[in-house]
Amino acid sequence: MSFPQELGSVEKLDIVNRRCLCFTLEPFVTVIRSVGFLLLFWAVLPLYSTAEVSPPNIVLIFSDEMRPEYLGCYGGKYPTPNIDRLAEEGILFENAYTAASACTPSRYSVLTGQYPGRSAAMAEKFEVNEPYSVAWDTFIEGDRLTIPKILRGAGYVSGMFGKNHVTASAIERHLGLPDLPKAQLSDPTVNSWLEDHQAKLVEIVTSKIGFDHAGAITYSNSEKIPHPELRHHNIPWISAEASDFFGRYSGKEPFFAFLAPTAVHGPWHPEQYENDLRYTPGGFRPDVPQYQIPSADMQARLEGLSSGEKHHTAGLAALDQHVGVVFDTLERLGCLDDTLIIFTADHGVEPGKSGVYRFGNHVPLIMRWPREISPGTVSQQLVAQVDLLATLTRIAGLDLPEEQVFDGVDLTPLFKDPNEAVRDTIYTEMGHVRAVFDGRYQYVAFRYPERVLDGIREDRSVRAPNHIGYPQVHAEFTATFFPAYFSPDQLYDLRTDPYQLKNRWDDPELSTVRKRLQKTLFEQTDSFPHAFPQEADPFFSSERYKELVEAFLSEGPRETVWEARDLDEISWPPVR
Repeated sequence: MSFPQELGSVEKLDIVNRRCLCFTLEPFVTVIRSVGFLLLFWAVLPLYSTAEVSPPNIVLIFSDEMRPEYLGCYGGKYPTPNIDRLAEEGILFENAYTAASACTPSRYSVLTGQYPGRSAAMAEKFEVNEPYSVAWDTFIEGDRLTIPKILRGAGYVSGMFGKNHVTASAIERHLGLPDLPKAQLSDPTVNSWLEDHQAKLVEIVTSKIGFDHAGAITYSNSEKIPHPELRHHNIPWISAEASDFFGRYSGKEPFFAFLAPTAVHGPWHPEQYENDLRYTPGGFRPDVPQYQIPSADMQARLEGLSSGEKHHTAGLAALDQHVGVVFDTLERLGCLDDTLIIFTADHGVEPGKSGVYRFGNHVPLIMRWPREISPGTVSQQLVAQVDLLATLTRIAGLDLPEEQVFDGVDLTPLFKDPNEAVRDTIYTEMGHVRAVFDGRYQYVAFRYPERVLDGIREDRSVRAPNHIGYPQVHAEFTATFFPAYFSPDQLYDLRTDPYQLKNRWDDPELSTVRKRLQKTLFEQTDSFPHAFPQEADPFFSSERYKELVEAFLSEGPRETVWEARDLDEISWPPVR
């Protein structure tokens, strides 16, 4: 192509662009008139309808320890109008599951898009020839790819606010400090100490997990806060810090906010309404109470309720208020409908927490994004929290990096067709147990490491170990309420036995199901560096093992302060 000499480079470029555009479009003009090509054209479009549309802001609200049935939108008795609004204006997933039913491994799986067994902690603690035990130690190391690190490639700025519980150095360096005297909360010296302590926690979150900003960080549960007068929930503090973040970046870069409120986990939630929330674990902040439901209103709601009902009523109200603050702040900033809001929880409660049974792994999952999700959508398809990283990467217009194994799948097809199957099974793991669930049947495999078997064979004073491998109260609850807990192989029909009271492993009618799920499970476990035996050790059938199990069950779970306080009496199966 030649040009007159008097044309400059800009004019030449303009002519090239226009001629190329005409050349590119001309052959398609006639074809586009056909309906068939239009259908093909729309089918291959990316998630966004035009190149000018930017990826959405993303707010992931990761609540702490709850069953879906607590929420109004899942048929619960507790009022949760703001969370229900998410479902009314978005998509509600009926069959969503966590990869592991405990705080640390579930957070690991969400933020890394990996099953907890891929954590570096498993490689450090267990030999490759033995099954690892997933517990509260699947920490995110600095070199692990995470959602905020990946989204940075699409121009996102990220922030984390709330409960961390997924980095090792926080507990090593900043907990176990001596209690500060009660009278010193208003002392400027104490306030300075709290601000410094918070700054250290923030630095850990940003450096280890990869967030650009962080605030209102607690390492673990509220009982672990160093100052005794601050060991209560302060969810409005999380709301205040998150609102600041929204205001700082709204209308600028797209942002990703990971909000981790501490409800509905203990301690007792009514205590939040009995304290001066201006005094936070990060220092004095006078505007925090404006994000709180008035204490008098909450006291009126709690009158006449049992201890457990008070705990859940107060906790869910605080959580729902937090979601309401997200709504209000984003709406005030003019970016509500340009934001994908996701609500979920890390795991269920007793009985089932820290196990692999459905009751502990079934979690709420709701998404609102008006641009792509029709209001009032419900999906019955199997989905997993480990799918969130792949989904958000897709929404940001990125490909998954090749330098890390990812276990999730993209959920965006369900936005348009909630009946499209995106996965056939759910895999979960906890302790030395692995399980797979196909929507109706669940297969559970319990395998002790050889060194544990050697110990209980030789020492007659040893109890039958729980599936975690050391004394652990949540595991003891699980062992008490699920009759086949100590069986090496378990098979359940969740349609006829939703509370998993009858092990049908030896049922000849389910032999085909058994073989299919066994094959699926061991294909998954073979993808990990650590061996997981396919055959159960003969010791599981011995009289010695039966004696150990009977002795364990006769003792029952240890008494806890929080059992009666937060849960009332556990009935199993539950009475609705």
